[in-house]
Amino acid sequence: MRTINETPKRLQEAYNFVRQFFPNWDRKRQWQIRYISGVYYIAKCNTDLKTIDFRLISDDDIELYMLLIHEICHTSSPAHSKKWQDRMKIAGHRINKSGYPLLTREIINEVNRYKGSSNINGKFIYRKIVEIVMDNKNISFEDIMIYLSKEYYGGGRA
Repeated sequence: MRTINETPKRLQEAYNFVRQFFPNWDRKRQWQIRYISGVYYIAKCNTDLKTIDFRLISDDDIELYMLLIHEICHTSSPAHSKKWQDRMKIAGHRINKSGYPLLTREIINEVNRYKGSSNINGKFIYRKIVEIVMDNKNISFEDIMIYLSKEYYGGGRA
């Protein structure tokens, strides 16, 4: 069951930090972050509610900032399209000018992971899931997500 919890101070502080790299975004401060348990995703942008929902909060600052930046870029593009990639690059440029080379490098790596992903759509993934389940009828949802993440994203996160 999904539960909305009080937003931890660490998450709120990280959100406030990354907002500076998006000066034209959310000027009316309508977007909020929420800490949610009982969901399958690590973080997700919800454009209907104007929330960025988190299930896990990394202890690593760069990883947490990256996830926030990634999701903020989704507020104008739900897919990892060229528009999303361009927003990531613009944020990376601002971050680099502000003196955060490690974070800049991670943003570049993130964009590079998604280059060419426009060929991967719902139909493609659905077929892959069918193939995976046909080969292993007892596979868990989590294992399917981990496999797809490693195969098509280059990471281990589901």
